[in-house]
Amino acid sequence: MVISSDAGARATPTNINGNGNSNSNSNSNSNSNSNSNGYTVPEQPLYTPRQIRIITIGAGASGLNVARNVSKHLQNVSLAIYEKNGDVGGTWLENRYPGCGCDIPSHNYQYSWAENPGWTSYYSGQGEIEAYLQQTATKHDLRRFIRFRHQVVEARWEDAAGLWRVVVQDLDTGATVHDAAHFLINASGYLNNWKWPAIEGLHSFQGELMHSAAWTLDDTAALRGKRVAVIGCGSSGIQLVATIQPLVSHLTTFIRSPTWVTAGFGSKYAGPGGSNFEFSDEQKRRFEQDPQEYLQYRKAVEHELNSRFRMLHRDSPEQAAAVEFATRDMTAKLNGWTDTNTETETDTTAKLNGVKTKTDTDTNTDTDRNTDTNPNDTNPNPNPNPNPSSKHNPTAEHNHNPLVDFIIPKFAVGCRRPTPGTGYLEALTQSNVRVVTGPSAEIASVDATGLRLSSGEHTPVDMIICATGFDLSFRPRFPIVGRDFHDLRDLWADRPTAYLSLTPAHMPNYFTFLGPNSPVGHGSAIPIIEHLTKYMLRMIHKCQVEGYKSFTPSPAAITDFVRHADAFMPRMAWAAECRSWFKNGRQSGPVTALWPGSRIHWFKAVDSRNIRFEDWEWTRLDDPDPASPSGKEVNRWAFMGNGFSRLECEGGDLTWYFDRPEEGYELLDY
Repeated sequence: MVISSDAGARATPTNINGNGNSNSNSNSNSNSNSNSNGYTVPEQPLYTPRQIRIITIGAGASGLNVARNVSKHLQNVSLAIYEKNGDVGGTWLENRYPGCGCDIPSHNYQYSWAENPGWTSYYSGQGEIEAYLQQTATKHDLRRFIRFRHQVVEARWEDAAGLWRVVVQDLDTGATVHDAAHFLINASGYLNNWKWPAIEGLHSFQGELMHSAAWTLDDTAALRGKRVAVIGCGSSGIQLVATIQPLVSHLTTFIRSPTWVTAGFGSKYAGPGGSNFEFSDEQKRRFEQDPQEYLQYRKAVEHELNSRFRMLHRDSPEQAAAVEFATRDMTAKLNGWTDTNTETETDTTAKLNGVKTKTDTDTNTDTDRNTDTNPNDTNPNPNPNPNPSSKHNPTAEHNHNPLVDFIIPKFAVGCRRPTPGTGYLEALTQSNVRVVTGPSAEIASVDATGLRLSSGEHTPVDMIICATGFDLSFRPRFPIVGRDFHDLRDLWADRPTAYLSLTPAHMPNYFTFLGPNSPVGHGSAIPIIEHLTKYMLRMIHKCQVEGYKSFTPSPAAITDFVRHADAFMPRMAWAAECRSWFKNGRQSGPVTALWPGSRIHWFKAVDSRNIRFEDWEWTRLDDPDPASPSGKEVNRWAFMGNGFSRLECEGGDLTWYFDRPEEGYELLDY
């Protein structure tokens, strides 16, 4: 096996004869291995992998998974990963604002090959996830493939050579690096291209101006006593407001449109109301010492994450239950009530379907069971780590906060990604917080001392925090130019499309993680990343051992996939009327971001064991150039080589089929 991290490696694989000895392709007895048409039998065993090179862009969660699995499962390959930052971690390295964390349970936001029984809490913060990724890279010796502080600025496909020509900028020296590879994998992610809001005079502000994705304060104590404005109420804005509200002297936040605010995903196994909790030392010890118990726990949480899809159907009983409970929960929190109804969303959904539920027969208290009203919860659950429930204030139920009428949406739960926000709604009701809503939340300009609203009102502040998100359009930031000079920036300027989210048209030997119509809103990204990597490596391996130079998805296959997705989507909450990045930032229109089906549906459809090779167009290494025909015979079976298999040449088990008699039949299990 040859696995190289040398950026300049261009090794030529050695041919192996039937005895396992190396020799050249030439043979003194030409009659023994060639015919009159000029075809020569390659003197190598069946499925000998040719030497290839892979370039990967980005060393976040996706890039690290590529590094680990290319080095473990492919042979005769050199790998280079170019990372613009100074360390691994991707979005978890860059986003470090107060309160930044993951709304997916910790034990399900990890690699299958790098388990961490020691997660400190059910939902992990940014720092712990960053540390996990960096420790994983070190433990598995993945940094040897990575060139840090190197940013890819251009990639162009050269058809004749079958190579991607890649231009890289050394961010420390300013030098330009030129590289080439047979395969290009874009693992740069979609939560790192942040942007300032287009507000007149924004950079004339003389106080502290920060973006949530470029946070520079090391200590939140610097926020104490400050008058702070937070622009944006997406996930980062919601986490920020909930975290800094107790610290600042006054906080002004701007909410231009309604949004569903929920607890985190997988809340069945979270604390009361879907809240976070810390694992005890005993729990962590049990997870470490009993791998089977740990596996069963992770499977139970993953099952919960995979059981949400019916709720996302617009006209389903589950959607109706989600709207009812999210509305009640948000109303209670904004009005300062304590919701004492112990019926869960699942109970109501079951009743709508005529099913008897636990609350029909049992009496439970808040400390006995999870009373979460979160749309991300699908089943009642005994609370694994109960916290004291808040006290009920009967007089508070007569209050009515005007925010209730504005912030609770009229559109379906899931039209936008439900935004987990423990403590956010409660923060909006505090005396040091002003919430500016609707048209009044339109900021006309910024001057040296504060913000001027469209109404003409001036709001003086000491700090402006822009939690205005990222460019989620899928359009790359630099030229990626494929066959026949097709630039991906142009192809994806209006409607991004790709084959099963993996590969756009006209881009040979190119893959992207979590591209258009991928399951980005369906649960933990890590299992999805692993699943995608298997698919990519299977395609690369086919090229490597069967004599193919390149593959591209058939444009017709992409067109048919998009037509199916567009016909499917109207039944989903994602297609409801609301402005969402699911629809490329539009109020209505095609859903371009999400997979047309459930998470399990995606796992089965994008299966590396059942690739639809008929949807791909292939070119062979020995395909003659039409402009200068060589006259030599092209033979698709050249990879069969000298009649031996690699098992025979490398001393492998020649009776493996006795040990695995059922191997292969599992492909029939859908």
